[in-house]
Amino acid sequence: MRARIALLQINGELRTRCEALEQVLADAVEHRHAAAGVHSTAAADTAALARELVRVAVLADRAAGATWQEIGRPHGLTADAARARWGHLRLLWPPERPTP
Repeated sequence: MRARIALLQINGELRTRCEALEQVLADAVEHRHAAAGVHSTAAADTAALARELVRVAVLADRAAGATWQEIGRPHGLTADAARARWGHLRLLWPPERPTP
């Protein structure tokens, strides 16, 4: 259940970041100036969230009873390769926030 909630939260974050990146790119096309580095930062943030989405999806699939073969197939991985890549995962979402 926690993994499914995390999937929804990460998906929402990813969608928000993609919409922001889309706006930055639209502004660039219309010759508006964006702050230096904003494009790369937005893309890197999106890539990091996408990796976390995959991690949590794997955890949710395992909790639902999916085999490593079923998990690896859409990623072009064998069951052994999927287990080697993600078999050690634990749910880390939401990220811990430092206590003030």
